[in-house]
Amino acid sequence: MTASAWQFHPLKTALGVLGVLGVARDGDGDPIPADKRVLFATLVGQAALAHERLQLEAQAREVSALKQRDDLRATLLSSIGHDLKTPLTAVVAAADQLASEYGASPTTATLQSEARRLRRVFDDLVEMTRIEAGALVMRQEATDLTDAVAAAAHDLRAELARHRLILDVPPTLPLVEADPRMLHHVLINLLGNAAKFAPADTDIIIEGRRTPDGLTLGVLDQGPGLPPGREAHLFDRFTRVDGDDRSGGTGLGLAIVQGFAQAMGLSVSASNRETGGSAFLRDLAQSTDPAYGSGMTAQILIVDDEAAIRRLVRGAVERAGLTADEAATAHDALTAARRPGCELVLLDLGLPDRDGIELVPLLKAMDRAVIVLTARDATAEKVAALDLGADDYVVKPFDTEELLARIRVALRRHNAAAAGQDRLKVGPVEIDLAAHQVWRDGVSVKLTRKEFALLAELARHAGKLLTHAHLLRVVWGEGHIDDVEYLRVAVRALRLKLEADPAAPALVLNEPGIGYRLVA
Repeated sequence: MTASAWQFHPLKTALGVLGVLGVARDGDGDPIPADKRVLFATLVGQAALAHERLQLEAQAREVSALKQRDDLRATLLSSIGHDLKTPLTAVVAAADQLASEYGASPTTATLQSEARRLRRVFDDLVEMTRIEAGALVMRQEATDLTDAVAAAAHDLRAELARHRLILDVPPTLPLVEADPRMLHHVLINLLGNAAKFAPADTDIIIEGRRTPDGLTLGVLDQGPGLPPGREAHLFDRFTRVDGDDRSGGTGLGLAIVQGFAQAMGLSVSASNRETGGSAFLRDLAQSTDPAYGSGMTAQILIVDDEAAIRRLVRGAVERAGLTADEAATAHDALTAARRPGCELVLLDLGLPDRDGIELVPLLKAMDRAVIVLTARDATAEKVAALDLGADDYVVKPFDTEELLARIRVALRRHNAAAAGQDRLKVGPVEIDLAAHQVWRDGVSVKLTRKEFALLAELARHAGKLLTHAHLLRVVWGEGHIDDVEYLRVAVRALRLKLEADPAAPALVLNEPGIGYRLVA
């Protein structure tokens, strides 16, 4: 190199070689004289350091920009979670109130339908924001597919009313490893997608099958099928097929399905069925854990800092024959709850002077039934409120009729607990707590000691959502509050012995990731 016209020197740094410096001199001779080589080497080293500093500054700016973007996403997520949920709740409640006051009409039906559509769009946007922001908090646990499928079908009962829903998920399938909340959202989106595109009066099938590596859960429909060659692209964001714009699609539902599936380490795929229609299949890993009437008069206290929500909820409960009082702060809520006649409190958690969750044990100490009515939808928030004694947990936006039903159940349970009973009847099931006997439709049912203890605890709080930790603590003891698989196996045994159709449970219902309730 020293004898050539050019010399090339690499700019070496801790980041690697960032460039090459070439030098030459006019005329003949060495480009770098011997007496200048040390000085030149120093200059090359300084040039490399300067170049490295420029690179590091550029990377720092990129990191700063990414952090600002993530902060903005977090702020947006928080804003959506409260600022949009509250007015959406008011819109949904107002639509229900109009239908109740003026009867069914094309206008009110359209308003209710579009309000539900807006709710689905809102949920899709929130979940997609969480996925992109990396804000998903996963709680993988042994999960019963029967529970997951039944809960999703119940939540989408209005959308599925035009179809024949066939549940082909054997109750004897093993438990799977999944996050119950994410699995619930996946099924909601797949079922909603099938209901959207499949013609009325056709079958939608939920099919569970064992495979050599675990299980496969499929949602099959008889719709127009998928565009050939585009099956893999359906899971991209904002991808919509022909007719999706007319059906109110956002193009986010299947992207959310894939995002949640990937977070749980699962795979999901789409294909056309040979008999027509579409098939969406996902592979699940088998769990490795061992061998789950009005007519009342009462005063309801509505605690919410939003006047519009208080007004709409009050209108709904008063039309149901109940009386109502209101409070906008925690201080006013505690004062009103002490008044004679107050039996049940509808409690928002986002109060201006105190976190509403701190009021739950105080209200229970006053012997008041408590239903949390809030925009907070995190599983940890639900579990915390229920473990503190809340009788139920309803997330905004909510269905007014469902809220009234939950109020009636909480009041019946509250009054029954005050009276005290040794013989309980819940739907077709009758339980003698003293004699440790159980009948279904008059026929004696043999239960193990743990199965009876679990059923008795659920029956004592019939209609109330009891958390996994509570049931495990009561039935198995304090040392087993994390052994959810014990509970799921016991629930499965109860369903096989008590349910008319164990694959579509109607007595012991599951709230994904939270707990169980016994319903009539």
